[in-house]
Amino acid sequence: MSEIYYNTPCELYRGFLETDKKMRECLENILNFAIVKAYEKYKGSGKELTTIEKKYCGVNVGSESNQKRVLREGKKLIGDYETYIANTPAYFCINHDIFWLFRDKESTVEERAVLLANLALRSMIGKRDIMRTNTVFLLSRMAGNTKAVPLAKIPDCIVRYGVRYQREKLQRLLYERHGITFYAGTKWHTMRGFYFSTTLTVEELIKRVEADRQTAAVKPRDPLKEARRVALEKLKLWPDSG
Repeated sequence: MSEIYYNTPCELYRGFLETDKKMRECLENILNFAIVKAYEKYKGSGKELTTIEKKYCGVNVGSESNQKRVLREGKKLIGDYETYIANTPAYFCINHDIFWLFRDKESTVEERAVLLANLALRSMIGKRDIMRTNTVFLLSRMAGNTKAVPLAKIPDCIVRYGVRYQREKLQRLLYERHGITFYAGTKWHTMRGFYFSTTLTVEELIKRVEADRQTAAVKPRDPLKEARRVALEKLKLWPDSG
């Protein structure tokens, strides 16, 4: 797997699941954005665009006219998202090899959905080893939103993965292909949303969640109420104090 990654705002993935044309438009924007960000970062070192794009983006844009187009379109995208970027938005970080696999070969809607969900979950969890979230937030992020939005504002092609069968299938594929583990409780108790991890095994995840849940269930006594109880017991005014 390549060590090169394209780190771009999640909004650039809007429309990725809708049609082949929109998917390719998304990928084009992602590449242009990544190239120009690398160019702005390293151009001070005196390196040419062709050197920067090859070393840091693993691509050769080609002719001078193509280079000018990439710079023009990439700078426009960065300008469009300047405020968004300044507010530390959600970024999707896609590996170079995965990017070009989807760029150059045919892919199914299911494969694209799994990719989007993988990118969304990893953008949410960051460097943490465990996180609790819910389906609406996941679908919102897959649709290119930083925060959770109403389902009515999410495309139907993504909302369908909120249905139980599709949701559970998606989680299974994420586990099989990307090693992401999930836990949403057992039949003996319920939880709001679900927990997931990109580093823990299923057993480790369950142990962590259940240990934290049991710890949270044991609430510390209120110090004021405890003081009152002790005083009333001494005065034999507390029930069962003799």
